Amino acid sequence: MTMTTTSSDFTHLHLHTQYSLLDGAIRIDALLKRAKEFGMDTVAITDHGTMFGAVEFYEKALRAEIKPIVGCECYLAPRRLTDKTPLDSKGSRHLVLLAENQEGYRNLCKLASVAQMKGFYYKPRIDKELLKAHSKGLIASSACLHGEIPMLLKEGKTEEADAAARFYLETFGENNFFLEVQHNGIPVQEKVNEALLEMSQRLSIPLIATNDCHYLDKGDVRAHDVLLCIQTGRTVNDEGRFKFATDQLYFKSGDEMRAQLGHFPGAIENTVGIAKRCEIEFDFNTYHFPQFDADSGMSADALFEKKVRDGYAERMEQVRAKNPDIDEKVYQERLDYEIGVINQMGFPGYFLIVADFIQYGKQNGVPVGPGRGCVCPDTKVLLADGRETEIRHINAGDHVITHMGNVLPVQDKMAYDCDEEIVHLDAANQRLSLTSDHKIWAVRSQKCTVDSEKTRNVICKPACTRHCAKKPFERYQPEWIRAGQLRTGDFVVFPRNRSEDRKIVFDLAQLPGSQATLNFDDSLIWYEIGTNRLQTNKVRRIVPFDTNFAKLLGYYIAEGWSRLAERECAVGFGFHKKETRYAEEVRQLLKAVFNLESKIVFHKTRNALQVIGYSRIVGEFLASLCGQGANHVRIPSEIVRDGNDELVKILIAHMFRGDGHDGACNQHISIKYSTTSPTLAFQLRFLLARFGYWTTVVRRDTQHENWAHEYSVKLSGRQLLRWNDDFPAFPIAHTDQKFYRNDSFYTDDEAVYVKIRNTSRSDYKGKVYDITVSPDTSYVANSVAIHNSAAGSMVAYSMGITDLDPIEHGLIFERFLNPSRISMPDIDVDFCINGREKVFKYVVERYGGGDYVAQIITFGKLKTRAVIRDVGRALDIPLREVDAIAKMVPDVLNISLDDALEQEPKLRNLADTDPRIGDLIRICRTLEGLPRHASTHAAGVVIGDKPLVEYLPLYKGKKGEVVTQLDMKKVEQIGLVKFDFLGLRNLTVIENALGLIEQGGVPRPDLLNLDSDDPASYKLLCEGDTTGVFQLESSGMKELLRRLKPARFDDITALVALYRPGPLDSGMADEYVERRHGRKDVVYILPELEPILNETYGVILYQEQVMNIAVVVASYTMAEADGLRKAMGKKIAEMMAQHRERFIRGPLKTAIPKTK
Repeated sequence: MTMTTTSSDFTHLHLHTQYSLLDGAIRIDALLKRAKEFGMDTVAITDHGTMFGAVEFYEKALRAEIKPIVGCECYLAPRRLTDKTPLDSKGSRHLVLLAENQEGYRNLCKLASVAQMKGFYYKPRIDKELLKAHSKGLIASSACLHGEIPMLLKEGKTEEADAAARFYLETFGENNFFLEVQHNGIPVQEKVNEALLEMSQRLSIPLIATNDCHYLDKGDVRAHDVLLCIQTGRTVNDEGRFKFATDQLYFKSGDEMRAQLGHFPGAIENTVGIAKRCEIEFDFNTYHFPQFDADSGMSADALFEKKVRDGYAERMEQVRAKNPDIDEKVYQERLDYEIGVINQMGFPGYFLIVADFIQYGKQNGVPVGPGRGCVCPDTKVLLADGRETEIRHINAGDHVITHMGNVLPVQDKMAYDCDEEIVHLDAANQRLSLTSDHKIWAVRSQKCTVDSEKTRNVICKPACTRHCAKKPFERYQPEWIRAGQLRTGDFVVFPRNRSEDRKIVFDLAQLPGSQATLNFDDSLIWYEIGTNRLQTNKVRRIVPFDTNFAKLLGYYIAEGWSRLAERECAVGFGFHKKETRYAEEVRQLLKAVFNLESKIVFHKTRNALQVIGYSRIVGEFLASLCGQGANHVRIPSEIVRDGNDELVKILIAHMFRGDGHDGACNQHISIKYSTTSPTLAFQLRFLLARFGYWTTVVRRDTQHENWAHEYSVKLSGRQLLRWNDDFPAFPIAHTDQKFYRNDSFYTDDEAVYVKIRNTSRSDYKGKVYDITVSPDTSYVANSVAIHNSAAGSMVAYSMGITDLDPIEHGLIFERFLNPSRISMPDIDVDFCINGREKVFKYVVERYGGGDYVAQIITFGKLKTRAVIRDVGRALDIPLREVDAIAKMVPDVLNISLDDALEQEPKLRNLADTDPRIGDLIRICRTLEGLPRHASTHAAGVVIGDKPLVEYLPLYKGKKGEVVTQLDMKKVEQIGLVKFDFLGLRNLTVIENALGLIEQGGVPRPDLLNLDSDDPASYKLLCEGDTTGVFQLESSGMKELLRRLKPARFDDITALVALYRPGPLDSGMADEYVERRHGRKDVVYILPELEPILNETYGVILYQEQVMNIAVVVASYTMAEADGLRKAMGKKIAEMMAQHRERFIRGPLKTAIPKTK
């Protein structure tokens, strides 16, 4: 997208954003908003020596319908860029460069790159020789008072200034070099302006009006002055410090600029002329794959296909050896299809590159892993309604919570044999056991930097109250980390899911009760019983989830019961005699919600009472909604997922009125909720996390055989100081507590971060599982956000990228690479720690060196506490006082200063009453969140198809490494291909173990071809002798095992799919067993379904079967079938209606009768 016209009569062409680190204070979003307010439809950015913000500015400007101009204010060395001349008053000079076109942008990238990589000496510098070599497509201007020409004019050296001007004219060409006049309040500027005007007339060089903007508003000048102090490590009171001698370098309106500089001929108009000329465009729709140069001279596409087919032939030998009766046609067709899709999408180069460095690693003794891991069978997955279910019971279509807090359907579940060392992570009062290569969404912690006996081994955390110059936690960011690389003290992530906040209305006419005798009209519902049609109490049919129902549900979940006997039906609530106020409220709520009368009945001997209302309908409704019995009570899933936050808070508060403990007698502030329902306990934790509270769920085992375990949901610490604001219906007392222990977790707007208490390892032999959840590729297991497994590719399998046979495991290619959506396939690769650097060096050498391969930049920011301390030091406020103010910020990661002021009255009061602190806070609010420094990403590597400076500028890292000036997202956005080079210690351990086996004289085992079938095991399964066997040990499952008599692993997979409420209640399980043993005929509605359903005897068990049926019966493409599967999984009525129409039309293209 380009914009070729401007209607504004002035354009700012000299401006510094936040990416002029610790020098510019203009945020890009605020800049564009102000430009719109001023009626400007174009603006330029010219950051000092870098182009960090170029793509972000370009993208956001187009979105704001403002034409972006990308530039840079360069530092020009006085002689050669290789000379190391200190930056004094005679040091480097400034020069503003703007990209007029694509060639200009590329030259600007080259200049900015050389300045960083070769010319850096205090500042990134270029020289005139380099400038002449890369001047095409650039428009230059003389810059501020630190430019070469203004400096010479200021010193009265007119002839030297003219010579410099002629050099720039010769270098850039006529009408490509301009003289900047500015009105900044600096006395010498007026003298320089007059000299520039004379030069303009003398040498015919046009003028432009600029303002060298460094901050947005005039009122930001003090904050900017403090920013300069942070940059230089000085205070505002230091004499002789670096400072700007003006308060005029703000973003002025066109009217201001015209009033101040309009008398200079053409100075205003020329800015618009330049703006019209500048046209660059970033391509966000094309991938730039690295070139794969083969000795054979073949093209990449031809080489790709040759390597795939050669690898396929080798793989098929292994497949045939394992299963001689395999249908090779299926494999061949799948391979041909995948090759076609990959060629069509332009991805052969990507596969060649990945296969190349994997092959290098394998050939050079570097163990390589697939970048995927699995978890143990009893791992509990967090579902969308807050419940937790063991991963072995998860099915495709179940909805889970991802690491982003989104609700997404499970697409696949996979089970593998595992015989290796696994990792145990103890966090959130749970243990997560998984293979060491499985990725965890986690934060790497650092030790406290205060060197004392008490703190030397303490993990730095946001709750830290100690003073030190370094605050490691301010750089904490979540990232995908292998489980085997995590340490005690690191933080794992529990996402804060957001409610869909939909209006919820329940219709009692939809009850699964005795429908034959159920009667209703538009507003009421009742039963008619017996031959004389005796009517029961009529109650309201439509029940919205509103304040009254939220209160009633809270009471019911905690203290309610439903008696649904044949002769007597009632709904009741139990309370202590002292809680008559609650009992009276329940009576009123039953009347308000259902129009149901009730009464209070006191127990004759105990200190208890009951509120009882007689209605089968209400009892059935509440039981179906919330479960029957204390051990199975739950919060309705609709309310967990879609309930309005304020109403859910009301519900929770009224639950606590029943089974909550306010902790009034506790020494430290803490509360808990007790229940015998594990489902309710984990739902409550899930919802409280949504509101920013972290809880631990503690199970207390009963000593009585017939008693249920008790689950306590516990909260404590500083987080409870805001409890009464969120849950006023269940207020708690705040103890006089000076210290709040809060080192086990911290929160921000996105998640709760929980400290790992311990890590350990043990040997494990058995099944491990993983699931696929797209597009977030993650789920929450045992309260920890983890990565999920990818789908399968025959091409990747053939090229040795993966070792998973997608046909054997029924993996669908479209979940790996969907041809209807242009996006890179998700291939993760691990290398053993000892060999990672060897592979990285190979990639650098193989693909063009530092010109073609670079690591990726990241930015540290001035976060809330850090900015308070930085600004406090710059204002010369005593460190002890500044530290005390910083400690008032609540212990919430990434909390904003505005939120801190809102949440902490002491901080707010101090800012209001103490002028010094008020000044500090005002400045902090202006500077908060600005980038502070640049660093190198731990794993990201980008490889270009040509020198990277053709796409982006480069930067020199602290260790001399080549780094992109664009961050990860922007690198990918402009089409460059990113790879992750991660080291995995477990691969090293495995390799060492295999080496020891060989040293002992035993042949090296082939880990990829171990036979997992064991006849003795299947004999035990058929007998139902499965006590202690994960997933197969319940009494119902044992009975199904004895009936089904599994003889192969696929039978067990089917059995697991069958042992769920839907298949069991519908008779599908019985039908499957009868067909399995030949007691019933296998019937297919259509003969075309037999190839799809023959494995499951004509019964539709898996979503993959649904997809394949859509393809065969309704002429769907596999990509379209994936959309149908997603619609079914999400149960979206509108989408399903569209697919119904599409599905019915489909057979018109086939020979299948529409009636079928």
